[in-house]
Amino acid sequence: MFVQELVLRQRTEILNALCSSGSAEHLEQVLDILLSQGEVTWEDYQNIQVSSRALHCNARKLLDLVYTKGEDTCGLFFAAFKRVLPDAKGVGTSSSGCSSTLEEKEEHQSTCTETLLTQRPSLVEKLRGCIDGALEDLVTSGHFTSADCCEVQLPIHTPCQQVKLESPISSS
Repeated sequence: MFVQELVLRQRTEILNALCSSGSAEHLEQVLDILLSQGEVTWEDYQNIQVSSRALHCNARKLLDLVYTKGEDTCGLFFAAFKRVLPDAKGVGTSSSGCSSTLEEKEEHQSTCTETLLTQRPSLVEKLRGCIDGALEDLVTSGHFTSADCCEVQLPIHTPCQQVKLESPISSS
């Protein structure tokens, strides 16, 4: 069975596995891996990760995109999926047409931006729990503004949002 066809046949199982926790974490991890491999562009990533849209809808968008990109991307999607959800039963099996692996797809990146994209999954993991300190260092070094920090911290209530929530509306 071709991998692209497998994405269609196992769509329900894939959606259930990606969304069953109720958290977007699994979807984001798969997206991060595909982004780091160059299979998904930053624009694709942002079009899939729409916070105002339901998790199942975002997951469907990813499956639609992966399917339209073809066999190779579908194969890499399943490899990323299995890396994130190794215990998902029956998903990605019968994929004899899938010979691509994440390691084969990895390329040496030359610019800082490409390196950040490539390292994104591990960087996200390393930054969990210490993002405030990293943001403070970026502001101190002049690489980030306070507005940049607010953007990174959304949708959690950032200091900017807290001020807006706490300050009374004044009538002039």
